[in-house]
Amino acid sequence: MIDNVAAEDRELDRFYNTFEKMRDPSHCRALQISEWKTLLNKHKLSLINDLSRKKKLPFPEWARRTTDEKGVRAVQDYFLKASESHREHFNIQRDGDQITEFTIDEWMVLCQK
Repeated sequence: MIDNVAAEDRELDRFYNTFEKMRDPSHCRALQISEWKTLLNKHKLSLINDLSRKKKLPFPEWARRTTDEKGVRAVQDYFLKASESHREHFNIQRDGDQITEFTIDEWMVLCQK
């Protein structure tokens, strides 16, 4: 399995899931790795191997996949108002008042039943 994940820190989790929901109304919630591990264990899946990494995304292309220009501006404004810790965690890059790219957390896992 490979999926985007929320940070274990509650504020970073909230920030991530908020901007994903703003961009994509069908987004429910990205789970933290600890939550995924609980689910895997609950369903008797043994973790064989896993890898966490940062995935770089070009902001304009990413934002336009699921929303209109008004939505893109809303997410961009949310990024521009982000705290320093949020900007650092998501490596939010900007050119003036335009967000150019950022990173999210991704988790890859191999399990066995």
